[in-house]
Amino acid sequence: MTERQDIDHPGAEDAEAQDLEDGRGRYDKEEEEIQDGMVQDLVTGTLVKLNAKEAVRQEEERKLMEELGYEQADYKDLIRINLSIKPSQGKSKRFPLVVLHQPQSQSRAGESLPPAKRAYILYDIQPSKKAEDSKAGAENLAELLKDIPSAQYAVWTNGTDQIVWFKQRTALKTRTLYANDIPRYGKGIEDTFEPGRRKLRKAVSGSLRQAFRRCHDYIFAIRGGSNESVFWELLKIVFAKIEDERQMATAEPGTPEADGLFRIISLEERNDPEKAANIAERVNRLYEQAAIPAILGDGS
Repeated sequence: MTERQDIDHPGAEDAEAQDLEDGRGRYDKEEEEIQDGMVQDLVTGTLVKLNAKEAVRQEEERKLMEELGYEQADYKDLIRINLSIKPSQGKSKRFPLVVLHQPQSQSRAGESLPPAKRAYILYDIQPSKKAEDSKAGAENLAELLKDIPSAQYAVWTNGTDQIVWFKQRTALKTRTLYANDIPRYGKGIEDTFEPGRRKLRKAVSGSLRQAFRRCHDYIFAIRGGSNESVFWELLKIVFAKIEDERQMATAEPGTPEADGLFRIISLEERNDPEKAANIAERVNRLYEQAAIPAILGDGS
């Protein structure tokens, strides 16, 4: 096993941040003059230096608040930045972003546990993606998830790529599995595989752009080709997604179409390559139903 390294990675190059001002000030009402090169942290309200890594962290905080429902919670208690946690093995690690369990869910005999003992979701945040970037530290984060007893999920992201792990405990062992996403506030792992329109959430700020960029980069890496050919492959995915939402709105309740076909339906599909083939089959079928031959060809 390779030696673990700190999750915190200082020295990221400065980069222009986008969408950080959307809705800013909504969570902290105190007005404060923001100097050049600084940004007001969405959760704490304090001023932090704006660089490539900080831009990614602010976007992840925004997702927690606006898309995953933490706005309705005591978010200043549940969302922490730069929190040091000691795993079962090795030295303490500092995580740039951590979501905590509710205090009562982890208390012992009425006493409050310190934040480090309430860790629920761990984040490893890297600077914005560049061509030479790799997923450095991603597997290390999965090992740390297993070694921190209270933690249930871990997220590795560089603002475009994202890897989410879920910790599964059995009588014999503890293992980490890939998950679709982290659940919404107050929900469990089943939320990330929930069928039907209930699972949909509005993409705001940079989320939609990140999703398109992630799809584009994956298609380019796997299939290659010109920008034009990648664009047409990406357009197929968009049409399949639109067709899926159209079918969910009109299908009979209880049918696969009503539950949604454009999704990963279980942890097994997410982690078993053979079962993952079912996902591609469903998406291809949606595209064939949505394809307009004059625009997109015959769907092949």
